[in-house]
Amino acid sequence: MLCFDYTLIHILLSMQRVPSIHLKGVIENKEKNLVLQIGERSWNVKLLPSYQHETGRRLSAGWALFVSESGLQPEDVCVFELINKEDLVFKVHVF
Repeated sequence: MLCFDYTLIHILLSMQRVPSIHLKGVIENKEKNLVLQIGERSWNVKLLPSYQHETGRRLSAGWALFVSESGLQPEDVCVFELINKEDLVFKVHVF
């Protein structure tokens, strides 16, 4: 099971970086569609690949909607728990 936490220091509405180290060996370094779940709600979010000079991947299309509808605030800590590897579904715990 993949589970990692990430503190949102600045919430970027267009995209958010995720350190590649958390995803390496679990999710191919290709553009992927993820599902983020909080409670009964879910959002489709695009995960972009990292390139040689980058240290992280980016959550892109769908991220802004996830942020606004889930009520995320700066300095929230999000724990992303991979609950379905085949469909790339992450349960998100916010603290």
